[in-house]
Amino acid sequence: MVLGHLPVGYIISKMLFRTINARQATYRTFMLWGLFGSIAPDTDMIYYYLFDYRQYSHHLYVTHFPLLWLFFLLLSFMWLLHTKRRQYPVYAIIFTLGGFVHILLDTIVGGSMLLLAPFDYRHFCLVPHVPWDATQYKFLSYGLEALVILWAILVWSGSSAPDAAEQS
Repeated sequence: MVLGHLPVGYIISKMLFRTINARQATYRTFMLWGLFGSIAPDTDMIYYYLFDYRQYSHHLYVTHFPLLWLFFLLLSFMWLLHTKRRQYPVYAIIFTLGGFVHILLDTIVGGSMLLLAPFDYRHFCLVPHVPWDATQYKFLSYGLEALVILWAILVWSGSSAPDAAEQS
C-alpha cells in the first residue's frame, strides 16, 4: 500500500475525534497526530534508501513490528487512565493507533511481515505475492487502496466543519 495509509489515518482520526471530549484535544492537533501516526512506520524508508536499499523490504525494520505499536498503544491507554491532563495521552493514542492500523494494512497487501517480532522472526503475509500471478495481487492491492481513498473522500465531503470550540 502506497497511497492508502494517509487516508486511513484521516478516516480514523475523523471518526474518533467525535467520540472524545472536545476539551481534551484540539481538532487540528488531533488530526495532525493521527495523520502522522498513519505514516510513521514508513519513516524507516529514509534509512532504507540511504543505507540499506539492497535489503528485501523495509517491512523488516523495527518500525514495522506490530507488537511494538501494540505495546505503545497499551502504554498510551494506561497513561490516559493515570493522568488528570488528558490532552497528551489522547494524542499518543491516535498516533499509535494510526501506526498500528498502518501495520495491519501492510499485512494485507504489503508482502512479508514479522508479526511476532522481536519474539519470533517468521514471515507472515495475508495475501502472498506470487510472481506468476502478479496481476491479481496488484489488483487486490490497488483495489483496496482505491476503496480506502474513496472512503476518505466520502468522509471528507460528508463531514461538516468542526465547531469553533473544536478548532481551537
